[in-house]
Amino acid sequence: MDLAQLRQSETDHIERKRSPQDSEGILHAVCALANDLGGSGMPGRLVVTVAPYAVPPVVMVDGVGWVRQGSSTRRATQADLQRLSERRPEHSQPFDLRPVATATLEDLDRHLLKARYDADRIGDEDEESFPSLEQWLTQRQWGRPVAGTWHPNPAALLLYGLGE
Repeated sequence: MDLAQLRQSETDHIERKRSPQDSEGILHAVCALANDLGGSGMPGRLVVTVAPYAVPPVVMVDGVGWVRQGSSTRRATQADLQRLSERRPEHSQPFDLRPVATATLEDLDRHLLKARYDADRIGDEDEESFPSLEQWLTQRQWGRPVAGTWHPNPAALLLYGLGE
């Protein structure tokens, strides 16, 4: 990066701080640059070069994720955290959490799952706020959608598989 690029105004990849004493702001900015919400893969610049973290989980400071949007650093929303976690390469996930490409929801005991799902719904005052069965299963890390089709993982197959 040349001097002219560094002199340009703040962007998703360039952050300026008035004082090196702003340690909390610097930590948040470095965290946000490493999270690379836009997914460009370009390094961020502060006083140092901050390369995007290659293999998420999300980079956090004191348990809080930070992201850059335009020229500002902000606390990551749940949607941002979901977006960042979805980038995690399959091969770096624990084996029991990886979706099984050849399995679908039809390979699970739907009656047993439905009973558990319905039990979790008891006491939920707002019917519309409760997740769908597939969302509920995903929240429990028993699989997730891949290319529009929900696939269970080995843990779900061990617990609820039809076992033919």
